[in-house]
Amino acid sequence: MTQDNAVLSEHATALFAEIESGVTDVYLAESVLVEAEQVLSSASLYHLARSDVYEALDRVIDLPGVTVSFRSSYHRALDLYLRHNPLSLMDCLCIAHAERLRAVGIVSFDRGYDGAAVRAETAVRRSEPGSAAPRI
Repeated sequence: MTQDNAVLSEHATALFAEIESGVTDVYLAESVLVEAEQVLSSASLYHLARSDVYEALDRVIDLPGVTVSFRSSYHRALDLYLRHNPLSLMDCLCIAHAERLRAVGIVSFDRGYDGAAVRAETAVRRSEPGSAAPRI
């Protein structure tokens, strides 16, 4: 995607072609998905727009040779990530997993969860440690 190292880019392109054609199967760990978002969006590295990060990761998740643990939750998290700029992909994964588990709350100091747009889109609510936590 970034094409900043010709040798590594060639190897990565070949691997993705094998994955896409079904020749090679891989497991994509959630931590790798988060790290990819952090690297691609980092202001000190690639500083890609959220929409570009979304498109790249959404495409990778759906490659035929890619196995993930919670595909629909990852798609939900990426959709939230695209629409809610104050939230990191990790925050969005927390919401998506809470929804999957039918949990009503997340315990966090991060007030980004409290935005009106986020609250309108999910029933998951945030409480701070030390306050009355929502029942799960």
